[in-house]
Amino acid sequence: MYEQVHRFPAHTYNWSGMERQDSGSSRRSATPAPCERGSYGALGALLQSASPSASPAKRQAVKRHHHKHNLKHRYQFLETLGKGTYGKVKKAVEGSGRTVAIKSIRKARITDERDLMHIRREIEIMSSLNHPHIIAIYEVFENKDKIVIVMEYASRGDLYDYISERQKLSEHEARHFFRQIVSAVHYCHK
Repeated sequence: MYEQVHRFPAHTYNWSGMERQDSGSSRRSATPAPCERGSYGALGALLQSASPSASPAKRQAVKRHHHKHNLKHRYQFLETLGKGTYGKVKKAVEGSGRTVAIKSIRKARITDERDLMHIRREIEIMSSLNHPHIIAIYEVFENKDKIVIVMEYASRGDLYDYISERQKLSEHEARHFFRQIVSAVHYCHK
């Protein structure tokens, strides 16, 4: 049974250390067209279009579930996007057709209680943000064994992989991404 996620300690934690798995479908075009919203990495959250059309609709509150909930009934799980120390991220499609990324964190792999508190705090912080260049968290499930986070999916991957593939960016590309990063950081600090 999933329990409601309650108050969290005031710590921050960077859990973006997911390693992306290569797949044939992860190819991107050579020029950075305006990017779709969603991702699974911290910098990937910033790989968004700076155009006004990328602005999200007003976000609704993140759903935190306290009842038994079988995600396999609501989502069609596709490929694994990445694996990390505590779990993995999978691509999934809702019954409505919306593509999401679902991060599953196994509590058994978390040996330090402070790390668990940090993860919960980051979820709380990320859930409160509403910015076109920051990944939205839609739902959070927690039970005694794991934490499951349903979030936006970025079909074009994250900024780290984008730069790694190209080795360098043009001045125009660098300016484009820098503006997005500064916009998101400014939003987080106001």
